[in-house]
Amino acid sequence: MKTVNMPERNIMFTPGPATTTEAVKLALITKDMSPRDEEFIPLLAKLRRKVTELVAPHSTFSSVLLSCSGTAAVEAMLLAAARQSQKILIINNGAYGHRMVEIAQAYQINYQVYDSSPLVALNISDIEAYLSTNKNEFAYIAVVHHETTTGLLNNLNELKQICKPHGIKLLVDAMSSYAALPIDMVESAIDILACSSNKNIQGMPGVGMVVFKRDAIENLSNYPSKCYYLDIIAEYFAQENKHQGRFTLPVQCIFSLEKAFSEYEEEGGQAKRFQRYHKNYQLIVSGMEKLGFSFLLNSTCQSGLIASVLVPEHKNFKLSEFTDFLKQDLIDIYPGKLANTNYFRMCTIGDLYPEDIEYALNKIERYLLIKTISLKQLTSLIGG
Repeated sequence: MKTVNMPERNIMFTPGPATTTEAVKLALITKDMSPRDEEFIPLLAKLRRKVTELVAPHSTFSSVLLSCSGTAAVEAMLLAAARQSQKILIINNGAYGHRMVEIAQAYQINYQVYDSSPLVALNISDIEAYLSTNKNEFAYIAVVHHETTTGLLNNLNELKQICKPHGIKLLVDAMSSYAALPIDMVESAIDILACSSNKNIQGMPGVGMVVFKRDAIENLSNYPSKCYYLDIIAEYFAQENKHQGRFTLPVQCIFSLEKAFSEYEEEGGQAKRFQRYHKNYQLIVSGMEKLGFSFLLNSTCQSGLIASVLVPEHKNFKLSEFTDFLKQDLIDIYPGKLANTNYFRMCTIGDLYPEDIEYALNKIERYLLIKTISLKQLTSLIGG
């Protein structure tokens, strides 16, 4: 009988892909199967409903699963909204807001950019004044809910309050907030939301997910499409009416996603998962503070999922060397993405627990000792 040797477990302090369970990895091992197979068709319908119901009622909202990354899901969302002629206002307060701008540029979408600092919360009054100056110009505002550039959280309900008088709807990149932070698409007047399999659901990469208001998508279907593969409107009608995708879906990844959803529900859903993630975050913050580190963001605009840690101004601390040192002990961290700001990110999502945080903090402390104290002194300190 053939056996599967499980790989070493990486502790991923990255904002996705995240650390996954053995069960989720093993769920990838399914028989070879077509996405047209009768066994797969009900699984697709089941997961589409689960994806939708985490953020909206199935009666008026739906979703599609795509064989793609999270960025492609965002691209699909923007291209659907861009069918209509009015502008999309893109809020740019981080690398992922800027990525939406780049997508809009690539497709020559009718858009405008609202630039805001990546280090402080959005000034809602300023955005309201901007909208009042540009009356009836925008159909949508596109925003990243949780900017993993820094860990900045954009308040969807505050945005909704200023959008409503202008008849503006929201397009939301919820990559690193979906399934961890509370989202209510009805309450926040969100028409379309993009997310993926490999972050807070703790599935494997490969499945992009787009959730939307049914009548919004049906209304947009009256306008010509701006793409082919990423056309979520055509995909919706195929998955809704024919019960299968137009193109090849990642069958094994979707079976694995089913297992990830099962584990999510067993843990207690969004509130319980955030509770664990936030506990991890608090342990990271307190532990890193004790080691002398400081942070990029004020806690008042933080999501409680990512600690953006400033690189110490010490001649012996080299970020690339630091990350390589941790990598040797199966710990992955992400460098920062802001230009002219020297920091790294420690995201506490995924299958991580307090013992993982403690292990990582011990390794970080060891690096600091090695870099600032001679080997002879270090040996005496750690008991040789």
